[in-house]
Amino acid sequence: LLQAMVSQTTWVYAELWAPSAGRLMTDAVWWRPGKSGEGFAGLERLSRSMALKPGTGLAGKTWETGELEWSEDLTVKGSALEGSPRQAAVEAAGIMASLTVPVKTDEGKVVAVVVLLSQKVEPAVEAKMTAL
Repeated sequence: LLQAMVSQTTWVYAELWAPSAGRLMTDAVWWRPGKSGEGFAGLERLSRSMALKPGTGLAGKTWETGELEWSEDLTVKGSALEGSPRQAAVEAAGIMASLTVPVKTDEGKVVAVVVLLSQKVEPAVEAKMTAL
């Protein structure tokens, strides 16, 4: 799933976060080969070591709200990344934009969150949003 999402888009890094014992844990990670290997490896190591509470970080916010969140420029003051526990690692990997997508059951319960990251600003174009 993550490989397909990255391979067919402009996103370069993807994570799947899943709830476990009331926290959100990284379940899978994939990034585009040849892209910022060590920066992404560091981000993956940090992500896999974390257990997010609802509302914490990019994935935790989407888990709590159940809503897709597009951050077209994480480098601006007041962005969704500011104050995140992964802010330094995301910046070190050259990440500039994010898209977090809740994975829901038919009843609307969030069972996972997909985080997509880009190394360029990604304007939220309506066509892209509809495709999701």
